[in-house]
Amino acid sequence: MSKIYISLTGGLGNQLYIAATGIAISKIINREIIFDISTYKRYKLHKLLIHNIISSLSLEKNNFIYRGYPFLSKDRKFLVNLKERSPSYDSSILKRIKNRSPFFDYFLSGYFQSLSYFSHIIPELKIEIIKNLLNINDELNNSKIIDILENTLTIHIRRKDKMLTINKSIYGVVNEEGFNQIISSVINKNDYKFLLIVGDDPKFNNYFKNQIKLKINVITSDFLSKRISAFNDFFYMINSKGLILNNSSFSLWAGYLSNSNNIYYPDLLFPMPKHYSIKDFSIEDLIMPHWESYPNQYL
Repeated sequence: MSKIYISLTGGLGNQLYIAATGIAISKIINREIIFDISTYKRYKLHKLLIHNIISSLSLEKNNFIYRGYPFLSKDRKFLVNLKERSPSYDSSILKRIKNRSPFFDYFLSGYFQSLSYFSHIIPELKIEIIKNLLNINDELNNSKIIDILENTLTIHIRRKDKMLTINKSIYGVVNEEGFNQIISSVINKNDYKFLLIVGDDPKFNNYFKNQIKLKINVITSDFLSKRISAFNDFFYMINSKGLILNNSSFSLWAGYLSNSNNIYYPDLLFPMPKHYSIKDFSIEDLIMPHWESYPNQYL
């Protein structure tokens, strides 16, 4: 009987898209999907993190992948590559899986960044993810932290790899003035006691904290816990009263898992003209219907 692998790649947000899609497909076809992690033998930009928050995944690192192309499975069967045909929802994926031959193993590759793949399993993913976030840092299971988050508007600012030239062309760049305008455009839509700044550049976050002139308590992640980590930030975002997203997959996933009715996303989601790699995205792929938009401030 053939085995089905799906390739994990990218940072935590991209890993979540791929993992959620693999789990959803496995439920539909009633077959285990195995997550191939061979990319992380050579991938230096990001680490494999998904197993920390979705512990039920079956991982495999011993398939033979030649220069990024799947060749043989660990069982020495030829791997048939089923590559996602579009950055938007690819409706042919399931059909191609169902028509597989028992004489080969199959290798799914793509980023699978569409709610159409997995939206129906988000509630069960949320239960497992929050449980594991608390296991990683039990300090988060603290009534004081929860009380603060229930009165907090959180803004996620991703900078490090987004400041690379290629990523600037895809995601755009926003400066401190732009972030101030974004916050000002949404902060009066609800009553908040705190504005929390989270993101992958703590030095910038603490600098930006001092540039905000609004009459609100402005805090950064270290106010809630001295243990600074992406997992902590993810927990804060999921549990905040209000959430300002940016156009990163990490940010979008915090929105998917949040119970908040006050979630704001950038419009335009990507700068114009769109980079070829994301030009086929539709808003329905990435944005949930109840979210509100704010005007983005690309330079």
